[in-house]
Amino acid sequence: MSLLERFISDLVSFMLATNLLQPSLLYPRLRLAMTNPMFGWI
Repeated sequence: MSLLERFISDLVSFMLATNLLQPSLLYPRLRLAMTNPMFGWI
């Protein structure tokens, strides 16, 4: 696995864990994903 793939995997795992612990953060993250084309696919 490449370094970039590992970083993305860790980032997604962290985001999922954060969302499970604090669901109120889910909506700002979704808005960021929709407005930021770089992260829209995550």
